Order: sequence, then C-alpha cells, then structure tokens
Amino acid sequence: MRWSRGWKWVTAGAAALGLAGCVSGEMAPAPQGAPAVKQEAALEVQWSPFFQGEPGANVQWLEFPAQNNKANSAWAPIMTDVIQHLPLSYGNTYYDSDKITYTHETTHGINSHLRNNFNDTGSRANGFYVPGNRAAIVVEPNMRKSDANAYVPQSLRGSRYSLYMAGSQAWDDTPLYIFDEWIAYINGGDAGVELVQQGLWSAGWRDGVAGQLEFTVYALALAMAARDRDPAYFESNVQFREFLAFNVKRSMSSFRVGAELSQFTWDTQDIYYETFKNDPSAEPMRAFCREFFGEGWANAVIFGDGVLPENNDPVDPIDDPNDDPVDPIDDPVDPNDDPVDPNDDPVDPNDDPVDPNDDPDDPFDNPNDPIDDPNDPIDDPGDAPIDPQSDVDTDGIADADDLCKRTPAGRVVWRTGEWMGCAGGEVRDRLPRVDGLDTDVDGVGDDKDLCSSTPSGAMVWARGAWMGCAEGQFRDLPRLEGPDADVDGIPDAQDLCSGTPARARVWTDGSWMGCAEGQYRD
Repeated sequence: MRWSRGWKWVTAGAAALGLAGCVSGEMAPAPQGAPAVKQEAALEVQWSPFFQGEPGANVQWLEFPAQNNKANSAWAPIMTDVIQHLPLSYGNTYYDSDKITYTHETTHGINSHLRNNFNDTGSRANGFYVPGNRAAIVVEPNMRKSDANAYVPQSLRGSRYSLYMAGSQAWDDTPLYIFDEWIAYINGGDAGVELVQQGLWSAGWRDGVAGQLEFTVYALALAMAARDRDPAYFESNVQFREFLAFNVKRSMSSFRVGAELSQFTWDTQDIYYETFKNDPSAEPMRAFCREFFGEGWANAVIFGDGVLPENNDPVDPIDDPNDDPVDPIDDPVDPNDDPVDPNDDPVDPNDDPVDPNDDPDDPFDNPNDPIDDPNDPIDDPGDAPIDPQSDVDTDGIADADDLCKRTPAGRVVWRTGEWMGCAGGEVRDRLPRVDGLDTDVDGVGDDKDLCSSTPSGAMVWARGAWMGCAEGQFRDLPRLEGPDADVDGIPDAQDLCSGTPARARVWTDGSWMGCAEGQYRD
C-alpha cells in the first residue's frame, strides 16, 4: 500500500498560520462537489441490541460523485468505478500494472482525499470509499492501533500481521488505519472477482481475496479493543458499528465467491478461514461476533453461506417437541430447547484436525506428522529432519525435494526443475531452494530478493518487479549514496524531512523527497 501525502489534522491555530482550517464559531464551507448525507433504511428484523434492523443497514453515506471519466475496455465496472473516483490532481501516483493492486492503491488515494477534505465531525476521523458513489466518515476511537493486537490470536496472525498490525508504528495513533487497509483489500478483491467473472483477468494465479479475509479478522480485533479501551465510543458511535458490519458482510460475500475461483483458490486462505471458524484459540472473537452482530447474522454472514435466516432463529438444532410446528418463528432463545446436547460427541477431543499452534502461514504440517501428535503440536526446525526417503504423496519425489507435497494419487509430476514434484495445475508449497545466501528463506536469493525480510512461509513472486515479495510487503528501498542521518534511504543532502521516524515509508523523489506521510518539510 502507499499512503498519499498531505494527511494532517488541522489544529485550532491553523488558521492563524495560514493553513486550511476554520474560523472560531464558523464552519468552513464544503469543497465543490461536497456530498450530501444520505441514510439507508433499516430492515425490520432485530438481530442485535447494537443495531437497529440488520447490522450495516444504517451507515451514514456521503454521496461522492465520480471525479474523472477514465475508462478502459480491460477494466470491469468495480475497477472502473474506483479509478474514476480519484481526483485527476493525484495523477498516476497509485497506478500499478496489476489490476487488483491498482484498485487497492487507488482506494488509498480516495480515502486520503476524503479524510482531508470531507471531515466535518469536529474530531479526528478517517474517510473511506465504497464503490457506488458512497463515502463514509468515521471518527477515530480513543486508543492506539496496537491495542488491537492482543485480540488477534496467534493462530490468526497471517502474513500481513507483521507489517500492518505489529508494524507501521508511525500510524499507531490512528487505529482506523486498519480500516483503511481493509477497505482497500475489499475493493481490490471485489474488482478481481468481477474481472475473472467477466473474462478480463489474464494474470494467472494470485493471492486475490485472502487479504480481505485476514483484515476482516483485524477489523474485528479493532472493534473488540474499542469495546474495552473506549467503551463510551463503542456504545455511542453508531457510524463505527454500522460501517464495520456493512464491510464485514461485503468482505465475506466476495471472499466466498473468490475463494472458489481457480485464479484465487489457495490452501493457505482455506486453512485460515477454517481456523477462524473452528479453532479454540479464535473462540473469543467468534463469541464477540455472535454477541455483537447477533448469533443468526454472525453464523450466516461470517461463518456460513451468507444467506440470512428469515426468522432470526438460527440456533435451535434440537427442536423442542413443545414448539408449535406451524409457527415458523420460534422463540430465538427457547429455555426448553437443548441447542448443545451434552451427550453428543460430534468432535472427538482426542482428534487434532486443526492444530491451534500451527503457524497459519505454513499450512502444511511436517509431512512425517500428517496427523499432529497432541503431545508435540508444534512442527519447528528443532524437530527431527525429514526422512530423506519419505514420500508422503507417493509421487516418486522425496519430500525433501518435493515442491508440491500433497499431489493427488496417480498424477504425473515434474521430475526436475522449478516444479519438481508438482502436477499440472498445482500451486507450489514453496519456491525451489537456491544456491547462495537466502536470508529470509523464501526461495529467492538475496542478490535478487526485492523484499529481504519476508515472513516465514509466505508465498512470494518468483520473478518480475516484485520478485521475492509476498502480498502486502513493501519492496526494500534502494540505498542511495551519501550520509543518511534518519536512515530513510534518502541522502541528507536531498532529504527534505531530516527527522523521519524509523521504518516510515518516504517519497523517493519530487517536492516531498525524504518525507513520510504527515511530516512537515524542513
């Protein structure tokens, strides 16, 4: 992602300094084309005490019209919609040759424009764009972004966690930074799904919809943190709750479709979703979803097929014989029902089909331990080495050399080369090992690796402009010649912001060279 320049929160003294701001007691006029507030009507069914009607049905939308008329026959409607809502003044700042990334990055630009120009709340707030001329302004909760981390179980800390949740410290005072990334991933994923469906996707396989699922988890963690860290905000800020619910539903809807498309199917995302739905470590988050959104809504939208039950009585698996069989709307909490039969044993506690201690970025357990020993749940480098003779999928390629360790029986596989052990149509578990130094062990040698600290187990691009990078990573900034006091990759002689915070991303050229988002030039 790229944050666009120019985000600064205007203080009371801004007007006196000649900056954009408000005169005391007078509200600044809205920019030309400023949106009018509209509100969608709520549905009649009451799902949760936190919502009037269906969760997400009462977002306060700003009508944000198209800002340009760009069009291309290779774009589908969602991609076109997003690109047309970025003002022309931003030029090609957010362009990328990958259509999903282009849509994702352009969303960041629009969000930046919205928060800088349409925040009339009087508080720190963020802006978000949803296709269909819809924008939302949401006030920031009084907490830190990092407060959400404690609510993300280890089993759900995916490949983007290190960069966006544990990292990005420059944005720690802006918790809705998590929403900004989330909305960008949803818009990009929605666009990708539509491009495939309309026959406009020609880029082959990629991680197309996993990001929006992962950030749905992080957005829910943010909500859990707001509940505990800023309870007054959580209880009173309807816009936050409605916008969260609206995008949970939108994200899960397109994820379910995209995860079934061959261009975006991926074992890693499937295992991540199963962990979210079933792993004991994720139960606190599931319990929050059921309590907050309502059990019927959460079970259908987040953990089910997306089809809402008509009568909001989704949990009555063992019907009470005293229920009225003619009455289609049972009491949602019937004291005579037995929704959890203690005598049932649907899940054998001695089974371990989903190991909560497995690294979610490494969906393949040690092939010598396909069913984890409950006494040794963590497969780690300290375990015994792989038996050189072992061949779990019996494809004739030893596991130590096999790049696809779960090839279906009977398939013909490559015997040598960069697809060794893989049948046609399979996705590799990893890239081939390389000769020479490979510090992050991603299968791309350090001399060619454009992302030198890829998280363990993450899939990376094997070639091209993002070689060695996983989805969501930043490429390493090329080192330039000369002293660089703030270690941002820009020599002091050219650096327009000499005190850039550690690890902040900066402009590498132009009138803000060496400056991170929100900094003032020297």
